[in-house]
Amino acid sequence: MNKPSDMAALLHRARENDREASERMFELVQQELHGLAEVMMRAERGNHTLQPTALVNEGRCCVDCC
Repeated sequence: MNKPSDMAALLHRARENDREASERMFELVQQELHGLAEVMMRAERGNHTLQPTALVNEGRCCVDCC
């Protein structure tokens, strides 16, 4: 269920206060961001300590605080 039409349907349901849809959207966005972070982190120097999961979580904290 990662087709754009499926995502749009989830987003629509989430806007209608469907908690299950909101949680599923969150999971899918987290997965996508984690995958992007992994790709980006591979291009960084090898001795850094930041992990993709930590990077995604830090971004999420910034969004939540705003």
